[in-house]
Amino acid sequence: MRRKMHRFEAERSVTEDSIGARLTTQRLKLKCSQDDIAKRVRFRFKTGAQAGKSLKLSRTALASYEAGTTDALVDMPKLGALAAALQVTTRWLIYGGADRSDIALSSVVNGNLSTVSPSWSLHEWLGENFEADASGIILLMIPEFTADWRPGDIAIVQRSAEVGAITGEFAFIEDRALRIAQVSRAHGIDAIRVFGEDNAREEIPLKKVTVLGRVLGKLSARERR
Repeated sequence: MRRKMHRFEAERSVTEDSIGARLTTQRLKLKCSQDDIAKRVRFRFKTGAQAGKSLKLSRTALASYEAGTTDALVDMPKLGALAAALQVTTRWLIYGGADRSDIALSSVVNGNLSTVSPSWSLHEWLGENFEADASGIILLMIPEFTADWRPGDIAIVQRSAEVGAITGEFAFIEDRALRIAQVSRAHGIDAIRVFGEDNAREEIPLKKVTVLGRVLGKLSARERR
C-alpha cells in the first residue's frame, strides 16, 4: 500500500504560491506519477564538467523540488526541461498566474463553434504531429518575403538536427540575417552547400553561419488570419 501511494499520490489541495506547488499541481492534472515525469525530462548544462551531455532527472530530485527542500531556481536547465515535460511554460512554473500554455481547441459543428478540448497542449501537438521532442522545437517567426515564405509565417524548427550529407530544409543565420533553404554538408570541407532556385548552389564556410535547426513544417500567416 505504501508503494502504491508513492507512485500515484491522492489528489490534495495545493496552493499555487511556489514552484514546488505548481510542479505538483500540474503533474496531478496530467495524472502522472513523479516517476512518469522524471523519465520524460532530459536536460543539458552549458558549462561545467558535464557541459553538453544529455542528462536525466531523478525521481528523488523532482520530489525535492515539489517539497521545496531544493530550490528549483538554482537548476534552470532542469526547470526548463521540466516545464516542457509538464506541458507548461517556464515562466508559469516560476511566477504562476493563469497562463500555463493550455489552449482551448475548438471546431465548428453544425454551424456552431464547439470546444473539443478546454486544455489542449501545443507542446503535445507539436510532438505528435512532427514526431520530435517538443522541448527541442522552436517556433521561428519569418521577418521578410522569400520564395516560399512571407512575413508572419512561423517555421517549426527542430534544434537538435544537424546538417548532413542528405539535403534537407534548414534555418540558419548568415551575415546577421535569417535564411531558410535546402542545405547539405559540403564534402571534404567545413562548409554547408546551399541550394537555390534553378539548381543554383553556393558553399558557405561553417564558421560564417549559425545553424538553428531542421525545418519540420510551417504555420502560414495567411492561414492563421
